[in-house]
Amino acid sequence: MGKQQRVKMGSRILSGVATFVLMVIGVVTFIALDDKPYGIQIATTIIYSLGIVYLVFFPTKLGIGFELNSTAVRRSAQRLLLWHLLVLGMLIVFLTVALEMSPHLPAWLNKEDTRHRTLFTQLLMVVFVVVGVAQASKFRTILRREELNQMREERLR
Repeated sequence: MGKQQRVKMGSRILSGVATFVLMVIGVVTFIALDDKPYGIQIATTIIYSLGIVYLVFFPTKLGIGFELNSTAVRRSAQRLLLWHLLVLGMLIVFLTVALEMSPHLPAWLNKEDTRHRTLFTQLLMVVFVVVGVAQASKFRTILRREELNQMREERLR
């Protein structure tokens, strides 16, 4: 097995382990905070933030991950954090309003299936996944652009 194949295998194993750990954290967080005031929002904040970290810094279908200690990440960290907090704030407001509206929605949206899920909660999950993938893609674009700028600066020196 060549070095490149070992690196790919290591990346896949790391990505798989990270996926499993995030899933366990997600389930435990929702179970622990389910009955607490604003527990769903707190759990969503934790899981969404971990998901963004995973999609940006681990190798996924979106591409290779970025190293946390790279110059591009250090240069862009404040901007990325600000954008993440803004998106997260909007999603939490959206979630809070949606959960308040839930009892007033038509019955077919709140009817539970055999797995105790409703169409309403599934739609909320789809919204969060779409926004999360879009945010991670945008962050990757920002970091890729920063890496290119860094390479240009090094060539000019």
